[in-house]
Amino acid sequence: MGRGARRAVALGAAGVLVTAVVVLRGSAADDLDALLAEPGRTAPVVEEFAATNVTLPDPGPPPEPPGPVQVRTEPDRLQVAWGPGLPGGRQPERAAGYQVRWSERGGHGGEVLVAEPAVELPGLAPGRAYRVQVRSVDAVGRRSPPAFGSGTPGGTLGREPDTGWQQPYGFVDGFDGGFDAAGADDTAQPDPARWRVASADRFCLRAGAGTGSDAGRLVLALDCGTTVHTLMPAVPLRLAPRGSGELGRVAVLTDAAGSAGTLSIDLVPGPADVVGVDPGAPRPPAAPGTAAEDPALPPGTVRVLLGEAAPTVRTGPGVPRTGTVPGPDAEPARQAPGVTHRFEVVLRDDGLVVLRDGVAVAVADVRAPWTQARVLLGVAGPPGGAARIRLDAVGISGGAAPEAPGRTERDVVRPGRLVLPGTAPEPGAVPVPPGATSAQLRALLRPASADPLDDLTAVIGTAAVPVRPAVPGTAAVPGSVYPVLADVPAGLLSAPELPPVMLVSPASPGTEVRGAHLLFGGVAPARTLTDPPPALPANRATPAVRVQVLDAAGRRLEPGRPRVRGPMVVEVRVDGADGQRRGPLAGLAGIELWLDGQRVAAVPTARDVPAVGGTHRFVVRTTERSAGPHSAGPHTVAVRAIPADPGVESRHTEVTLQLR
Repeated sequence: MGRGARRAVALGAAGVLVTAVVVLRGSAADDLDALLAEPGRTAPVVEEFAATNVTLPDPGPPPEPPGPVQVRTEPDRLQVAWGPGLPGGRQPERAAGYQVRWSERGGHGGEVLVAEPAVELPGLAPGRAYRVQVRSVDAVGRRSPPAFGSGTPGGTLGREPDTGWQQPYGFVDGFDGGFDAAGADDTAQPDPARWRVASADRFCLRAGAGTGSDAGRLVLALDCGTTVHTLMPAVPLRLAPRGSGELGRVAVLTDAAGSAGTLSIDLVPGPADVVGVDPGAPRPPAAPGTAAEDPALPPGTVRVLLGEAAPTVRTGPGVPRTGTVPGPDAEPARQAPGVTHRFEVVLRDDGLVVLRDGVAVAVADVRAPWTQARVLLGVAGPPGGAARIRLDAVGISGGAAPEAPGRTERDVVRPGRLVLPGTAPEPGAVPVPPGATSAQLRALLRPASADPLDDLTAVIGTAAVPVRPAVPGTAAVPGSVYPVLADVPAGLLSAPELPPVMLVSPASPGTEVRGAHLLFGGVAPARTLTDPPPALPANRATPAVRVQVLDAAGRRLEPGRPRVRGPMVVEVRVDGADGQRRGPLAGLAGIELWLDGQRVAAVPTARDVPAVGGTHRFVVRTTERSAGPHSAGPHTVAVRAIPADPGVESRHTEVTLQLR
């Protein structure tokens, strides 16, 4: 059978085969590693190949052009978007990634492959004009005709960038660092005089001033999946009529929405550090223009969730509805890794509006039942994964005066459980900072049931101090974070140390303590985060590879159930966005398909440039022989994605299937 005869777009209905998916390396993959480690194997070149029982994917026509290109200017960078990266934009047909090139007019430039329809180009010369070229790239690396845009970093003709967005805000932090009292460079961020950080597990968070292309940013490295880390500015949001119905607003300039994690902006009428369930948890449904009530949030709380999906608004109990929707919202553009956007939450007398780069992308019929609230910026990674998030700036309206200046904190209770009365304290006195005038215990609990937590006591040596919810009326919801606090008697602060602290309950010993700390007032703030974020990996990241086996009609088969032999489809999905979240993206030279350790097919994916995404469907025909490669029993299908850069490690996935 000729090579052309073994290409197909679809299969006719026939026999079926089923698989049990195992996404781990096995013996066939080890054989492939040995092959790629052979001496003299340098820049990979994948040649098209198919065994007699395999039909290769048909790539179809080349991809469509990306459409109009929009370029936004920043001080030393350009933000480029096209297609679905623009509000209402259309995905180009057969586009699985994009090639972006840029250059000064008459000068040098660069090139990058991306999986999503937007990219940020850092490290450019302010005041110099750049021309940008974007081409769609399909699953086999063919390029479309180009589309063009242009821009000048730093603003038109080299003027300073537009900072007009800052005008409504009394508090603005650009995370630019500075110098200490002795004149030494002091770039540690976040500034402890302006920010506190709370987390159920601080070992999962590293934060600090960015370097290189991230200079002038706060970089957060998250390592524990959906564990929430909260940044709390010292300045609260204070509402006041501002004209045109506006009462107040909060701005966050960040790339968090494209990181596969979640950013939450919580407005809480009380001294809570972390609230509600993890941002990545399922969201209560709500009709367009409305906010769902979340009983896990403290009463009066307003929460805005930002991620790769459209922004959503939730509230705690007791937040009134306006009965009107404050204007329409636009369809949000697709979020892309590493691209910074300005998100603003605007509170009005007729509702709430969420803006992205000045365009309304969500509205809700809620009215804040308070005039002052604590702002909590929560960041969380994807389930079971890590994330690297950059913050460019934060703005809060209502003045720059801090709520309670001069505070420092000490961790006092390790994660564990509430203890029963009479439990012996663990050793560990708490030093009292010199000059401390007050102290408050703050703890994060995770309730084991919906029973009220109204019997809690903080035992500090011989003193028993009542513990109360940070926001009165907060309900105990299993799986949520329940913030509590207790005021330490002033008389205990005269000693150089406080005795060990315990959280005691006679009836709720199953409730989990996620952590607790003492917040001392009247003293200079101290940094609580000392570990800087790790540097970006030196090597480029390869796309993720996902494999599933389908029946002849293209339906996914039930795992674990043996089926008769016949045609099957091995579907290979190359996910470039997954790789791009981990660093600069490496394109692929080709895809190889192996069956029980034998190479049975290969597709080159660098026809014009290396591909960074797409779907490949291989048709594999099994026979009715009773012995040999297609005999009854388990068989291993391995897929290898080979990068075009020989210095980048290839990726593979295996599936195990059963024949009968």
